Amino acid sequence: MDIDPASDPDIQPGSATSLNGYRLAWSDEFNGTAVDETKWKYREGDDSRSFVKSFQTAANNSVSGGVYRCILKKETKGTKEFTAGGLISARRMRYGYYESRFRCPPTGGWHTSFWMMPYKASESPVIELDVFENDSIDLFDYSVNVHRWKPEPHVMFGTRKIETPNLSASFHILGCEYTPDEVRYYFDGTVVQTVDATQFEQGDMNIWLTSLGLVYDGQPAIDESQLPVEAQYDYVRYFELGPHATVEIVSPGSGGATLTDTNTAVVLQAAVTAVNTGAVPTVIWSKQSGPGSVIFDDISSTNTGVRFSADGYYEIMCSAIIGNVTNSDSVAIAVNAPLSVTLRNGTDGYEHDATFIREDYPDVNSGADNELIVGRWGGGALRSLLEFDLSGLDPEAVIQSAELTLYNYGGVGAVGDMELRELSTSFIEGTGDGGGWSDGNGDGSGATWFSRTGSQNWITAGGDFYPTLLSSHPGYDASEAGYKTFPSSSFFVDSAQAALDSVSPLKLIISSPETESSPDGKMSRFRSDDASSADERPALTVSYLGRFLPEVYAGPDLTGIINRPVVLQGRADHVDEVEWRMVSGPASVNFTDIHALTNTALFGTPGRYRLRLAGIGTRGSGYQDISVSIVDEPPVFHEAERVGDAYVFEVGTITGLTYTLQHSDNLMADRWTDLCTTNAETDPIFFEPPVSTNRTGFYRVILEP
Repeated sequence: MDIDPASDPDIQPGSATSLNGYRLAWSDEFNGTAVDETKWKYREGDDSRSFVKSFQTAANNSVSGGVYRCILKKETKGTKEFTAGGLISARRMRYGYYESRFRCPPTGGWHTSFWMMPYKASESPVIELDVFENDSIDLFDYSVNVHRWKPEPHVMFGTRKIETPNLSASFHILGCEYTPDEVRYYFDGTVVQTVDATQFEQGDMNIWLTSLGLVYDGQPAIDESQLPVEAQYDYVRYFELGPHATVEIVSPGSGGATLTDTNTAVVLQAAVTAVNTGAVPTVIWSKQSGPGSVIFDDISSTNTGVRFSADGYYEIMCSAIIGNVTNSDSVAIAVNAPLSVTLRNGTDGYEHDATFIREDYPDVNSGADNELIVGRWGGGALRSLLEFDLSGLDPEAVIQSAELTLYNYGGVGAVGDMELRELSTSFIEGTGDGGGWSDGNGDGSGATWFSRTGSQNWITAGGDFYPTLLSSHPGYDASEAGYKTFPSSSFFVDSAQAALDSVSPLKLIISSPETESSPDGKMSRFRSDDASSADERPALTVSYLGRFLPEVYAGPDLTGIINRPVVLQGRADHVDEVEWRMVSGPASVNFTDIHALTNTALFGTPGRYRLRLAGIGTRGSGYQDISVSIVDEPPVFHEAERVGDAYVFEVGTITGLTYTLQHSDNLMADRWTDLCTTNAETDPIFFEPPVSTNRTGFYRVILEP
C-alpha cells in the first residue's frame, strides 16, 4: 500500500507550495516495529571513495518509537571501520511535493541527507534533488543542490548553504516542490531556494534517506566516544497534484504595467488550464488592493476588461477554482502612479552579486560567504560590494526612486555612518567562503582588497568608486539585529537611471569611513545574497514610470443620420496598432479604415450603437467605448403655440433617445441653459415651459446619444 494507514489521508504539505491541490500519494509514518520492506530497499555496500568512512548495511536500519533510526556504529566491515544505514524507496516518483521530518546525529563525522535520485539508473536523464545534506561537523547549516548526472557532463544548479538552529537538538521539516518549471526547497515551511527546472531534462526518482561516515582531508576524525548514534526520521510523505486548475495572467505581462489615465479600460487575459480532471474551472477576477473601485466587464471570463475609478497602485487577481481547490495569479497595474519592483537574490528567479573585501586579509575572497561586513577589524577596513542587474525593468523606464535595504544580524560595537557610493568599475563575486587565509578557498576567483576580478587589480586598493555620496544610514549599535535602509536620493536615482540607460548593472560599495578611522573592533555584519532566509538578503527597491499600457481616447458620444458618414476622431499613445469595432447595435457598421484613428462610420439602420477603439501595445491592450445614436432624419421642431400659461413645442422624435430643451437670450451666445431633458417614449414629444417665467428669447432642442 502506497499510503501508510497511519497517515491522515487529508494531510496537506507543511509548506506554502506554489500550487494548491496536492493530495497524499505515498507515505511512511514509521509507526511500526520494523522497516516496511514493501516500501523500501536498503542502501548497502562499500564505497571506494576515501572520504567515505562507513560501510552501509541493512542491519543498521530499524523502526521503533515512531521513528526510522539510521544507526551509526564503530564496526569494521569491508574496507571501513564504521557502519551506517540508509533507505531507498521502492517506488519511483516525479513531479509533486516531498517532505520529511528528521534530525541529525549529534556527533561530528556523519553526512545525513534527504534526497531524490533514480536508483541504479542507466538510462538518461539522471537528476539528483538534494533537499538536505548536512555534515555533522557543523550542525548549524546544511546544503541544497540540483545535480544533472546524465546526460553528461555533470552540472550543478542552485547550490546554497542554509543556516539553521541546531539540527540535532530537535526535529525539522524539510520539503521539496518539484514541477516542470522549478524546484523549490523548504526548511520548516519557508522557501530557502528556488531553481529553474527548465535548465535540465527531467525524469523519475526514488527517495533516499541516508547517513554515512564522511570525513574530508583536514577535518576532524569521527568522534568514536559517542557511538553508536542515530539519524532519526519521523515520517516521509509524497504528494501529487489532484484535480486543479493552473492560471497565468498573460496580459498585462509579468512585472506589472502603467496606465496613464482612468478613461481607458485595460484588457485582462488569463490562461487557465484544468489538470487531472475534465471539469471546467470557475474563473473569478478580483481587486486585491488599490485606492479606488474597479469594474470588470465580466468577472468570470478569462478575457475581460477592467476600469479604475482613481489613480493609484492596484493588484488584480485571477482565481481558477475546481472543487475546493483554488489557484491564483496576480498582476500590478499602476494608474498614473509609479510601478515598484524589489530586486532580491533568489526571488522570482532574480540573481545578483555581493561580497565583501577586507584589508586585514587582502587576498581573501568571500563571494560565497553568507554575510557582508562593513567596518574595521584586525587593523584593517572592511567594505561590501553589490551589483544589481536592472535589465528586467522597462528599457524606457523613468526611475522615480531607489533604496537599498540590508539586514544587520549582529555585529560588534557602535559603528559610524554607513555610506553608499557607486563603483566606477565592475567586480567578480568569486567562490571563496571568507576562510581563504587558512585553506586557500576561492583564491583568484573574484574580488579581494587588492583585486576586483581575481586577476585584474583595482586602481586603488579597497575598491574604485566615485566620490559622490548616493545615500547613507546613521550610525548604530551593530550588536542589535534589524533592517538598515539607504533611502532614495537624487544622486541614487541618477546612478540607477544611468545604469539602466547604458544597459549595465548598478555597481555599489558600502563603507564606513568614520568606523574605519576609529579604534579597531567595530563592524556591522549584514546578510548577503547567499543568506538562507530570502527576507534577509539585500533588496534594491526601484519605483519607476514605465511598462506603459495603451492610452486610448475614442472621442465624445455622437449622433448621426442613417447613410450619412459619422466622423470618428480617436487618439492613442503607447500603441503599436489600433482598431475600431462595433460592440453592440441593431445592424452592422461600415468603417472606412478600422486601423485609422481618424475614421468615418456609415450606419444603415437607426438605433443606438456602441463602438470601441482598441489599442494594442507592447505591455498589453486597452480600449474605450463611445455611444453613437443614429436617426432616420433630424428631429422636426414645429412652430411653438401658446396654450394657457405655457408655450408648447412639438418635436418629432425617435423613441428611446434623449432630448434636451435649451434657452438663450442671444442666438449667438456661447452658453445655452438647459430647461428640461426627457427620454422620448412617444413620437412626437412636447415641451411646455410656462409663460409666467417671461423667458423670451431663443430655444433649441439637443439630441443626445
